[in-house]
Amino acid sequence: MVRTRLNLWNSLLGWSSILLAGTVYAVLTLAPRIVVWEEHSRQQAASRAQLEQLHAQTRQMEEMVATIEREPRILEELARAEWRVESDSEETIVVDTSLRTNFADVSQRPRVQVAKPAAYIDWLREISVDESLRGKLMLAAVALCLIPILSAPRDRRPAVEQHSI
Repeated sequence: MVRTRLNLWNSLLGWSSILLAGTVYAVLTLAPRIVVWEEHSRQQAASRAQLEQLHAQTRQMEEMVATIEREPRILEELARAEWRVESDSEETIVVDTSLRTNFADVSQRPRVQVAKPAAYIDWLREISVDESLRGKLMLAAVALCLIPILSAPRDRRPAVEQHSI
């Protein structure tokens, strides 16, 4: 009975250490790829947001062109405003900068908000860059693979043959 429990614990210890070693090896192998994937996802999100802003600006400009084509007086007024031509009977009204249609002014556009990366990305980036840390984790994975062999009873360990040279 005691021997059976000991074998059960050794088996459980062996399989869990192999599973943990596989997990460590998977993290070491996939960390650089996950970091690159996350960076590309963030760049894509930023590009998508910028594209949506440009699309909205294009729609606004198309509406303005359609309005100008329908009503020629608007074009006259825009030309007069651009060249600052005033008649004596007109009064100039100052318009707030946020209400102006100056598309060249980039400072008025809202900044693209990109989501903050997940907390584990910094940890994976550190693993990807630090060769010393990678080496230590690889050594830990190898040690975890040796645990089942070393924890097995002597009669169940794999035989090691000695050859003479």
